[in-house]
Amino acid sequence: MKISITIILLTISNNIYASTIKPIQNITINNIQGLWYEIARTYNSYEEDCINPTVEYIKIDNEKFDIINRCLDKNNINKTIEYNGKGELLLNESIQYIKMTYYWIFSDNYFLIYLNKKTSSMVIMSDDKKQLWIMNKRNIISKVELKNILKLINNYIDTSKLIYNNK
Repeated sequence: MKISITIILLTISNNIYASTIKPIQNITINNIQGLWYEIARTYNSYEEDCINPTVEYIKIDNEKFDIINRCLDKNNINKTIEYNGKGELLLNESIQYIKMTYYWIFSDNYFLIYLNKKTSSMVIMSDDKKQLWIMNKRNIISKVELKNILKLINNYIDTSKLIYNNK
């Protein structure tokens, strides 16, 4: 009996964040182009040494864009860490997603799951839900806006594990 209850509880806990991603549709490069400041993110090894990270999306044409990620090295704040990539808006079975490629061989698919043009905020999540970024056009976000975003993304991830960028 104890084993059955344990299995049921484990199954429930593993499926708490199993909601299907509901990406924003009809996005254009114009919606996301420009400089964005990272407000919070999930863990990823390539940002371990980063403070004050930003990403800039530079329009090439209506579907393609350059990506420039920058941050200060936490071990030497006089040093900037930068890595560049390419992005492309794609459509697969009526689901719009963003393909991002770095170093010509590392490609992942991402969904734009939140976009508020009025507050200049957006949330991008990898299709496997392991990576997520909350971003804003300014290096600050209102408490109300952050609360709304956290409520949304709580359907997908454990928001207590977010890493906040302290300015």
